[in-house]
Amino acid sequence: MNQPGELLRSRPDVSIIMPVFNRLDMTRSCVASLLREEVRSSWELIVVDNGSTDGTRPWLAKQQAEGRLQLVPSLQNKGFARGCNLGARQARGRHLLFLNNDMEMTPGWLDPMVETLAEDLAVGVVGARLLFPDGTIQHGGVALVAQPVRDQVQLGGFHLGYRKPADFPAASRARQVQAVTGACLMIRLGLFAALGGFDEGYWNGNEDVDLCLRVGKTGWKVVYVPESVVIHHESQSGPERWSRVDQNVKRLNEKWRGRVQPDFVLDAEGKFQPTELGTLRRYHRPVTLKKSRDLPLVG
Repeated sequence: MNQPGELLRSRPDVSIIMPVFNRLDMTRSCVASLLREEVRSSWELIVVDNGSTDGTRPWLAKQQAEGRLQLVPSLQNKGFARGCNLGARQARGRHLLFLNNDMEMTPGWLDPMVETLAEDLAVGVVGARLLFPDGTIQHGGVALVAQPVRDQVQLGGFHLGYRKPADFPAASRARQVQAVTGACLMIRLGLFAALGGFDEGYWNGNEDVDLCLRVGKTGWKVVYVPESVVIHHESQSGPERWSRVDQNVKRLNEKWRGRVQPDFVLDAEGKFQPTELGTLRRYHRPVTLKKSRDLPLVG
């Protein structure tokens, strides 16, 4: 098990940033899972409390006093993007990992993502395989999908492998994708800073897709790594999570429609048709570096 006191004395490999709003039960369970599951990579935990009213703040303050995490308080709910940016400003890690509080870790979950960034200096963002509690896939990377809406084409993200079995072959292979979910997204610290963080014009939706598209436009790879496995109790944050869906979709399309190519088109029968210009492809770590585990973790 990682020892929090040790993590706080030296620069960690990863700063885990978790914005929360109420749902103390989920936060307590997630923190316990982080502390329980062994990983080789060192980490610190930064929890941004977005104005919780259910006892979350005093519980987090107690955890901070006991050296388990750093609390970043906010008087109001700033949403996911602003909460993550606020937490990132306090980070000391070489990489940032944005994590929802409705997650349950599995043994060794963190290391494949850290190793991918260490071994392939062309990769800027890494995402994990997320499973529902019943063992089916919640996230196997994100594909961009175009669908006709009234008189125009609308872009949106789609979780690859959604509701397929955990061992679904396509989700068991590493892939280069256009985006990964912000529920568990690792990015190089310097890259995140250079991009100005998450676009705070989004409210709890599409800010992760937007960030990944900006990463891709600067020439970095976005990679899905199935060896990192996390259980996701999806959409536990309450009705605020869905309060601005239309606004988020509109902002994503205003910024990216015509600038990026969709991976699939949703046809009139509701079937996904791959496009000729889609960017999904198998990912392989560089052969010359693949077996090294002692490389510096470049930020």
